[in-house]
Amino acid sequence: MHSVGIIGHRAGDFRVDLEELGRKIKDLLGVLQFQYKEELMLNVDGETGVGQLAIDAARELGVKYHIFLPAPIDTMGNDLLLEEQKKKLIEQYQYSSSTTIASYRYDQKNLEERDHLLVDASSFMVYFWEGKRQGRTFDSITYAMNTNRMSFNGLTDMRYISRLDLSKRKITNGKT
Repeated sequence: MHSVGIIGHRAGDFRVDLEELGRKIKDLLGVLQFQYKEELMLNVDGETGVGQLAIDAARELGVKYHIFLPAPIDTMGNDLLLEEQKKKLIEQYQYSSSTTIASYRYDQKNLEERDHLLVDASSFMVYFWEGKRQGRTFDSITYAMNTNRMSFNGLTDMRYISRLDLSKRKITNGKT
């Protein structure tokens, strides 16, 4: 089984519109499905934005997916999920191949634990990352690097994410 993890920013944090982002994710899953066939398992976090778009694409293409949650859905408050988002996540959860829950009760720390579990369960990671050097997506990339997990950026046609990308130095025309 080839487990591919997908993590990215929340819906409002992207410069591209969500429809375009959804197409990029679906195209990526199509390529992965062609390469790995029924041996593909998508590991996703189920959050609004990349997580839910990836699940929508997986369901449309018939790709199996595993949802990683910080806590049971009914313990996640409205500060994390709006009612509409919670309904969508419950529906996606019902069709998932499997689920991992980081803790029995929701706490902000569980989000990081969930991301670590997702990275650890994945053969490699695909991040939809716009280069911000802060936040949970950046923290997850750093964790993936520290655990020797190959990481690619889905926004840049699967370019490998290196330690140089994580440093504070800017890269211009291949020079730092």
